[in-house]
Amino acid sequence: MRLAQIGISLAIITFAAWVGDRQRHLAGLVSAMPLIIPLTMWIVFTNTGHDYQKTAEFAGGAVVSILGTAVFSIICYFLLRARLHFALVLAGGYAGWGLVILLLPQLIQHASRWATWLHK
Repeated sequence: MRLAQIGISLAIITFAAWVGDRQRHLAGLVSAMPLIIPLTMWIVFTNTGHDYQKTAEFAGGAVVSILGTAVFSIICYFLLRARLHFALVLAGGYAGWGLVILLLPQLIQHASRWATWLHK
């Protein structure tokens, strides 16, 4: 099973790199497709003995990461358009990603409390 998981992972990465050499716009689309999450979800599901709860916890964690990745991409897009040094583009993108990863769970927790309070 482990070899199949590794083989599929390598095939996906190789395909994305192959597309990237030919069509940049399509490579961006492929890199943002839900490829790694379903693959990892399958790995978690099979490695936990088909545990739906643990796989759901993984999927929930992926939501925060997806939002962070969206912020990363948006920041990089604007910094690249501004023609900043590439290292600054990446630093800015990762700074935005890090803020989302750090702050979003807190915001969700507070929003849940506010919703409970408002619902009373």
